[in-house]
Amino acid sequence: MNRHSSCAFTLMEMLVVISIITLLISILQPSVQQAKRRANAVKCSTQIGQMAWSVVSYADENNGKMFPMIHQPGKYWIGMLSRYWSKDDNLMVCPDASIPTGGLGDAQRAWGPSGGWMDNKKGSYGMNLWLLPTGDFANDGNMRQVGYIRQMDYASSDTPVFGDSQWVGGWPDDQDVLPTNFQSPPNTHAMGHFMSRFCLDRHMMAVNVSFIDGSARSVQIRELWSLKWHRAFKTSVK
Repeated sequence: MNRHSSCAFTLMEMLVVISIITLLISILQPSVQQAKRRANAVKCSTQIGQMAWSVVSYADENNGKMFPMIHQPGKYWIGMLSRYWSKDDNLMVCPDASIPTGGLGDAQRAWGPSGGWMDNKKGSYGMNLWLLPTGDFANDGNMRQVGYIRQMDYASSDTPVFGDSQWVGGWPDDQDVLPTNFQSPPNTHAMGHFMSRFCLDRHMMAVNVSFIDGSARSVQIRELWSLKWHRAFKTSVK
């Protein structure tokens, strides 16, 4: 009996095995990536929910009223709310958009970091600025003054607090247009365009949104118009 021929693999057999393994990896890779994205979306939702609770906590401590919008270090929402999450800045960053741009973010990248009123922070979420009825922009004639929520107790349970966003916040309105670019939508600082900042294809054509009751959930881009962003907002689906 030839002792060298019992269990040895031939070169052809080795190539077949390698080909099968390569094929299996290529088949499984998309599923692994999707599973990772789903896990990141869940983590993002948890974080954005915690940020909503920081707003609820501040309002509870201040007779239902929010702080004014002030573009100064430590006084913008970034600085005013950070103590409620023990200044853990990672809470502001979605796992699917963690690489900063130094300026405006997009579907895959975070906004910031930048100095001044942004406190050299980066983030992936934007605030519903209709919740800040005093301070900078409060008397801007371009804003719908009837929309501001001046007492948190008057807000609807489906009023957003934070959402996945390319910038630090905005004033979404029911008249806002649906952008055609969901990777890097236009960032026009004017009524009619603020919803674009939240229209990101970050979680498979959806974004995470947190609400005034502290809850958070995934919202399809076109369904952002079904949420009660301000008091006079007429809800619909785009």
